[in-house]
Amino acid sequence: MGIDYNHQTTLQHRNLGRRVITGDAIDSDFWNKLQLTDNIKLILLTMPNHNGNHFAAEQLKKINSDSFKVAAIAHFKEDQQDLYDLGVSPVYNMYEEAGSGFARHVCSELKLILNKSHYKHEL
Repeated sequence: MGIDYNHQTTLQHRNLGRRVITGDAIDSDFWNKLQLTDNIKLILLTMPNHNGNHFAAEQLKKINSDSFKVAAIAHFKEDQQDLYDLGVSPVYNMYEEAGSGFARHVCSELKLILNKSHYKHEL
């Protein structure tokens, strides 16, 4: 299930058949009302602002449950370490991984282009 603070976004996802609710993970009231079940195995924190991910990680740490893992994105190394210190793991550093992801994508695309070119020469 997904959670987004933008109601229009949640409606779009629901129209695509996804289970999404409207909520704000940086709102204390959200956490006071949240009821996590043992069915939840993974929570992904993907807010664009580190403070939001940090706050959510703090709230999840208070729950202190071994039934789920918490993973998150980070933009900077210090943010990554901050989340690790709160028990979040793994933490995906978007800027560090962007370069290697881009390189893999380019290599994959070039390989495809080279392979197509190779077949043309064989014909």
